[in-house]
Amino acid sequence: MTYLFNKIEMIVQTNNLELDVEGFGRMVKDGDIDPLSVHIMFKNLKKKIEQVEEMIVDEVMNQAIAYNKQSYNGYTIEVRQGGGRYSYDHIPEIVSLKEQIKMLEKQSQDAYKQSVHNKILLQDDGELILPAKYAPNRDSVVIKKN
Repeated sequence: MTYLFNKIEMIVQTNNLELDVEGFGRMVKDGDIDPLSVHIMFKNLKKKIEQVEEMIVDEVMNQAIAYNKQSYNGYTIEVRQGGGRYSYDHIPEIVSLKEQIKMLEKQSQDAYKQSVHNKILLQDDGELILPAKYAPNRDSVVIKKN
């Protein structure tokens, strides 16, 4: 673990974070450092980065406006208007159709679950309910601080 902290200190001193972050991946692959320690460190680092980005969003926008469509440290800066969203929740026909879709999706999921046991699911009128297609997600590592 001391080696890991020394490496972090070296990253801060070299001021070349992108290359050094890739170095952690190589060190994990080479068996030089513990993969879970790096994973935990990156999770914490990602959280901190997101917090700082949120904290400075107004200042970043102000400076980006000043450099809009100009070059800055080798990057072209451009400010774009954020896209909008449409809402249909006030349209009764759409709300009703969405509820129907949810009901059909639930029936289709139930039909899939039955098909796993070589059973079929029928509607009240005797019509076959087609099972949904199931694609499992890959497993994930969950880390909680004690």
